[in-house]
Amino acid sequence: MHSLGRTKWWVALLCWGVACGERSADVHDSAEVMASAVVGDEMVFVRRDDSRGYWLALGGNSPKARVTERDLPREPLLTEQRRNSQELLLLCRRPANVEDGPEGVLVVLGAHGIDRSYKLGTGYNRLMQSEDGRYVFLSSIADSGSDTGYTNASDVSIVDLEAAQGSSNPMQRNLSNGAEALSAVFVSPEMRIGDEGRRLATVLFQSSLSILDLKHPDRREWTAKLASGGGESNSVGLRQAVFSPDTLRIYLRGAASSDVYLLQLRARTAPEAHGNDFDFSLNQLGVGEYTTDMELLRTQEGERLLATTVGPGLLVVNADSSTVTRVSLGRPATMIVPFATGDEAQHTLLLGEGEPVAAFVDLANLETRKDRNVEALTLPGSVASVTRLNGNRLLVTYQGTGLSVVDLESRTISSITSNSPLPSGATLVDSKRDRVWLVVRGESRVGFFDLDGMQPREVRLDATIASAGLVGGSKATKLAVLHPGLLGHVTLLDAQTPSRKTAQSLRGFMFDGILDRGED
Repeated sequence: MHSLGRTKWWVALLCWGVACGERSADVHDSAEVMASAVVGDEMVFVRRDDSRGYWLALGGNSPKARVTERDLPREPLLTEQRRNSQELLLLCRRPANVEDGPEGVLVVLGAHGIDRSYKLGTGYNRLMQSEDGRYVFLSSIADSGSDTGYTNASDVSIVDLEAAQGSSNPMQRNLSNGAEALSAVFVSPEMRIGDEGRRLATVLFQSSLSILDLKHPDRREWTAKLASGGGESNSVGLRQAVFSPDTLRIYLRGAASSDVYLLQLRARTAPEAHGNDFDFSLNQLGVGEYTTDMELLRTQEGERLLATTVGPGLLVVNADSSTVTRVSLGRPATMIVPFATGDEAQHTLLLGEGEPVAAFVDLANLETRKDRNVEALTLPGSVASVTRLNGNRLLVTYQGTGLSVVDLESRTISSITSNSPLPSGATLVDSKRDRVWLVVRGESRVGFFDLDGMQPREVRLDATIASAGLVGGSKATKLAVLHPGLLGHVTLLDAQTPSRKTAQSLRGFMFDGILDRGED
């Protein structure tokens, strides 16, 4: 393993340990890394205490242990990788002892610094993204550890990350939710309303919801209060929304209701100022069971809503006729994974979190054949997580040890055992090579296997793993492994032919230029 370290930080360390007598502010700051992520060819570090970001260049044949330092808005609160993008989202809030400047800022960090930022009228502490990563939803939840004593759960802001800041971006609203806590936000695919394609944001609270037209941010939201079906309390416990662009429908389910709620969009003409050119009719479908997941599919018989139940069972809901068909399952399911085979036939795989059995369901004639269309699949462990892979395959990790790759078309399973559990975030999918990397925090080795052969291999490291990421985005030229420690230590493995012999080690970069820094 080749070490590409810096010399200057040894001088700083000597000064700290021998001459200074106390730990310097810069040394303390280096320990306060709030988050790290690979963005393009750079590894980005965010430090909470001094509001600085550090960019470590990892591209090229001989990267240097040298960081580029940039100031960030105060005070960094939380970070999250933007979905489907090589960008890092950073939510900042104005400190309590500072009176000037915006209450909050959403910052988008790219490979070369701050790409763009959005000033916020409220210092939010919660961030959610739309499934495609275009929209960010910001809200506040009560936090006993915060220096802010008051929060407004009705106050939300929506940021369009594909547009610059403007008079309506972010879109800030005070929604009518009866002081309920925000549960989730779902954004529709494009729905044709009038002569325009629109995307609607459905904001779910416990028993109420608001729908906002993202194309017309000046128009008022549509709001409704739902009644619980079969629950002991009045709370619906809204959890999920699915959309039908073809029929302009929105289906809702709640954890505390045995009903499914159907919103049918209706066009309106000549709306009043700031009014919408649509509204919704509400139909409460009594399915008679508590649901755990929903998926909307178009079958040979038409549009059908599939819903798994605590039962255990699978419900097939025909909204046009208001009929519900129940299919019995051996074990409860909480995840619906639809897929099509080469003959374009529609199927789904049902899995349950914590369950050791999955079920294939053929959707053709399901309402008449029922249980005869179900084929059970025994798994080698209890399901912890599911990730979709190329070529109609699924990566399934288990709550104990090990993982499996399920081929949906052939209905076969290939498994790999592990000596220790694979927690959330321990698998990285390299779509370019159809390879899966195993990077378990606290271990001193990286595992990997190719989907075609399923032969596990590993590379030993000089230190334990803190986090890891693929360098170069979709090109994935290297695997960068960050190790814990004050000085800064990253190992780079060649993504094509990883080996200990060709690995590169970057050390000491968090002390790069320490003697050149003045007092803050």
